[in-house]
Amino acid sequence: MEELIDQQISQLYGPIMALIQEGRIGFAHIQYQLGRDVIIPAGKEFTDLPDNEQKIWIHYVDTYKIKTQMEIVKILEKDLHLM
Repeated sequence: MEELIDQQISQLYGPIMALIQEGRIGFAHIQYQLGRDVIIPAGKEFTDLPDNEQKIWIHYVDTYKIKTQMEIVKILEKDLHLM
């Protein structure tokens, strides 16, 4: 049982947690860059954001968010047996 737990942590949960933490850092950078905690304020749409803010958000999502989610999916698919 202890061996399974070690495998789960080292091959599954550890790598996923590292990716989540990396994503939090990137998101915090976006919040800092935009000067607020909420990217799209309540009652607003993405298209209500100024063009430069839309570009920042699109770059973040395309370059980091989607890539991170795909990496998590790969880990889950590869090590599903550890869940």
